[in-house]
Amino acid sequence: MWRTMLPEDIPAVYSLANRVHTLYESLDVFIERQKLCPQGCFVLETETVIGYAISHPYTKGSPPLDTLLHTLPETSCCWYLHDMVIHPEYRRKGYASILLDRLVEDTKEYKYLSLTSVNDTELFWKKHGFEVDNSVSTPTYGSSCYMVKSLDF
Repeated sequence: MWRTMLPEDIPAVYSLANRVHTLYESLDVFIERQKLCPQGCFVLETETVIGYAISHPYTKGSPPLDTLLHTLPETSCCWYLHDMVIHPEYRRKGYASILLDRLVEDTKEYKYLSLTSVNDTELFWKKHGFEVDNSVSTPTYGSSCYMVKSLDF
């Protein structure tokens, strides 16, 4: 099940990212995000790490791909889901929904949850309540779109 990511999980997380992703980020990005916002980083684990999620407070927009933040913004309007990966063999088992429900519950003080949809995942995110926000461009992510989910309940 999902649990908080620890620094010692990062090698397994990074290995999974490089097996699954077509957009690559340096190991330093993973290390930094976990240090900056440990409460927003998770691993999905059975006997091994089969998934992970990295999220943190942010302003409207997407941080450039493969870029260090150094610090989190002092004021944030959203909670940004930087990356979520589940190994292909473990998809369609409800793990993504479990994590997204947790993020919504944990981040209620923000206006919205946001992400950059890549690799033709827009429909997946729409099923989870996200909508495309065309006012934000995502040039470092290739074919992608910025999406938001309102947290105003």
